[in-house]
Amino acid sequence: MMAGTGIQLFGNASQASYNLTLDGIPTQANSSSLADGILADFHDLSDANHTVTLTVHAISAYSPDTFVDFDKAIITLGSDPDDNKCVVIIMLPQKSC
Repeated sequence: MMAGTGIQLFGNASQASYNLTLDGIPTQANSSSLADGILADFHDLSDANHTVTLTVHAISAYSPDTFVDFDKAIITLGSDPDDNKCVVIIMLPQKSC
């Protein structure tokens, strides 16, 4: 769970797909760019608690070239554009699925 107005999920994917849910509802991110290492980018969220789930679907579980790699999440706090927004960076030990 995260509290804030935006979240970016960074990582990479190869020969795999993934689904996203936001607050329990299947959704697509506002944007993503695997070429830039962005799995999902959600912005303009209400300034409240949110839950984001990333579910990986591997094309071939036996291929070493099939993976989704999660690097970090950047959470944007605050909703007033005149305020300086606080950004929280969450980094986990690198793990591929």
